[in-house]
Amino acid sequence: MARHQPSSSRPETHASVMAFVERFAGVAEAAGVPRMTGRVMGYLMVLEDEMISSADLAAAVGASAGSISVATRYLVNMGFIRRVLVPGDRRHYFVAADDMWGSFLSSDRAFIETHRQLFAEATESLAGQLGERGRDRVRNGLRYMTWMNGMHHRLYEEWQAYRKQEPDR
Repeated sequence: MARHQPSSSRPETHASVMAFVERFAGVAEAAGVPRMTGRVMGYLMVLEDEMISSADLAAAVGASAGSISVATRYLVNMGFIRRVLVPGDRRHYFVAADDMWGSFLSSDRAFIETHRQLFAEATESLAGQLGERGRDRVRNGLRYMTWMNGMHHRLYEEWQAYRKQEPDR
């Protein structure tokens, strides 16, 4: 089996970088994201390796395999990270999206569009089954998700334009 060889410059070798990871996890937790998910996201954000295995990630952030599985599934679904397959290696590998925040906007748009479709279908399929208050709430959900969908398209386009203006590092 081919095994991915990590670089020797893992962030955990730098206390200040790991302090950032912990601080990032705390900010994420305050926003309603599980602390371990914030740790994983923060760690992957500063990782210089091309990718990291779930076992190495667990060791780096001090987590169980189960915690890493839950955290990475959430982050993949949100578009912040992606799973990478290595031919001949059965382990799971992960890498942060180069533009985590743009990826988040894209996945958020998918969430909004899915809900917009749900409300549109409910408006028709539940038309004769809901009272006035229920109908108004469903219609309001449809109007809100339609509005948000348009806002996210513009927001993503603006973000991409803004990113291009970023000065060279």
